[in-house]
Amino acid sequence: MRVKSEMMKSAAALVIVSLALMGTSAQAEREPTSTRWLLGYQGKSTNEFIWDKRTGELVNTRVPPALSDEVLNALGGPPDPVVVVDGRYVSMSACRPHSCTEKGFLWVDTKTGIGLGAYYVSDTLRLGSNGMSADHIPVQARQALVSWLTDHDLQTESAEFIGRSAGRVKLDAAHFRAKEKFHPPPAGPAFDCRLAASDIEKTICSDAALSAQDLALNELYNTIRQGNSTTVARDQLRTLQRDWLKNRDRVCAVAGSVAACLKDQYAAQYDRLNNWVPTMPHRP
Repeated sequence: MRVKSEMMKSAAALVIVSLALMGTSAQAEREPTSTRWLLGYQGKSTNEFIWDKRTGELVNTRVPPALSDEVLNALGGPPDPVVVVDGRYVSMSACRPHSCTEKGFLWVDTKTGIGLGAYYVSDTLRLGSNGMSADHIPVQARQALVSWLTDHDLQTESAEFIGRSAGRVKLDAAHFRAKEKFHPPPAGPAFDCRLAASDIEKTICSDAALSAQDLALNELYNTIRQGNSTTVARDQLRTLQRDWLKNRDRVCAVAGSVAACLKDQYAAQYDRLNNWVPTMPHRP
């Protein structure tokens, strides 16, 4: 009887272990064991990421059900580039199709696999995660989130956090506000004339036509930048503009009429940007 009892105990233990293994297997199927694949999207468009067959599962396992659908939907429209920091932290963002006032953001630590989803609309920011609490949002996640809010000039007046159990916690909105940026006057220029240091900048500030040209060029630049959803295109655009600024200053500094030179330079660069097309790398 004692042998039979021991056999029964062993059989029961085997059943428990088998069930545990089955549960672990099912868990592994629901949650990707690795998120390193996200690194392959560095610099690409969030639209490319959203069409990956693994994306839905990734969002649903990292973001609570109370928020995951909103994040997914908001990631499906006009996109931003996928950003990778330190070869580890990945963030994706976009706005909802046909409703760009609704914006979505996803941050993932590819080393630990934890993620943070965000949905922004009407000055309200809702955050959610299955792998972290409201009191332990990684500094890297908050920095990426604030950088995104700042880039789009999104001001947060209220914020809340949704955890795995769907519990909601009010957050201090001040910790998730966009950094202050200079907002140019309606007549231009696009920079703060109180900080003008060079003769070129002072000439622009003292000439109403040049101030208007500077503002118009800046607005066109920002429109083109937002319209290109890869870091390759945005880097090319930034390089083009920086090279033009250096050449503008070099040429106009020795011109007979600095103002006339600047007006020609702005007109030429405006036309150049209007017809600019990024050079995309060849894909094998």
